[in-house]
Amino acid sequence: MQMRAIILAAGQGLRLGPVTANSPKCLVDLGGTTILSHQLDNCERAGLDEAVVVTGAFATAVDEEIRRWQGEASRRIRVRTLYNPFFDTANNMISLWAARAVMDTDFITINGDNVFDWRILARLAGHVGTPITVTIDAKDGYDEDDMKIVLRDGHIRAMNKQIPLAEANGESIGIMKFTGAGRQLLFDELEAMARLSSWASEWYVQAVERIAVRGEGVGTMVVDELTWAEVDYPEDLEIARARFAELAGMVHHA
Repeated sequence: MQMRAIILAAGQGLRLGPVTANSPKCLVDLGGTTILSHQLDNCERAGLDEAVVVTGAFATAVDEEIRRWQGEASRRIRVRTLYNPFFDTANNMISLWAARAVMDTDFITINGDNVFDWRILARLAGHVGTPITVTIDAKDGYDEDDMKIVLRDGHIRAMNKQIPLAEANGESIGIMKFTGAGRQLLFDELEAMARLSSWASEWYVQAVERIAVRGEGVGTMVVDELTWAEVDYPEDLEIARARFAELAGMVHHA
C-alpha cells in the first residue's frame, strides 16, 4: 500500500514576529535548511511515496523552495502542491479539507511547523493498529498551548488545548496516520465541519477528537525517546533549531 504525506504549510505564522514578515513559517531557517525541506527529507528517508504540500501564504516562495529541494539531489519521493485560497481567513481544518481529493490512499498528516526525527514517520508508517493513529508524547507537565490529550484505558477521551493541565496525560505532536476506513471517517468529519458556521475557526485535530469521542477507531503511537518540536513562538524556534542540530549530527555520524 502506498503512503502519502499531506503537509499543512499554508499558514504565515504571525506569532513568530518579524521572522515571518516576508516568508511563511514553513520556510523558517533551522540552520542550513528550512522546516519544509527538513520535512521532505524526513518523508523521503522514511520511505513515503509522495508528499502533497498544502500552500497558502507566500505560495510562490514555497513552490520555489520545493523546486530547490528537488534539484539538490536525485529524489525518489514525488512532491506536489495544493493551494488553499482561504489560508488567511481560516485555520488548518480548511487546509486539510482542501486536500480531500488526495485522501484516496493511506496518508500521514504533518503540521507545517513540525521538526522531528525521521524515525517517527518510519515507525508510524509501519505501525499496525487502528484506522486513525495519533502520535503522542508524554511529559511531566503541560502548558496552555499544548495540544493536550486525556487518555483512559488506551483511548482518547479528549484532545484539545482547553483541557485542564492537571487532567492531561499526553500531547499530540501534530503527526497522524489515516488508513483504510480512517480516511473516510476523516473525510466525512471534515465535510461536516466545513458546513458549520464556525468553519473558519476550526482545527483538523477537532475532527479527529470528534471521531475519537464517538469511539470510531482512533488509537495512539507514543514517540518515546524520539525528538520533536513545533514552532509557534520565537522561543520555540530556538528549541527547534537546537533539536534540528542534534538530529543533523545523528545523520552525519550514522
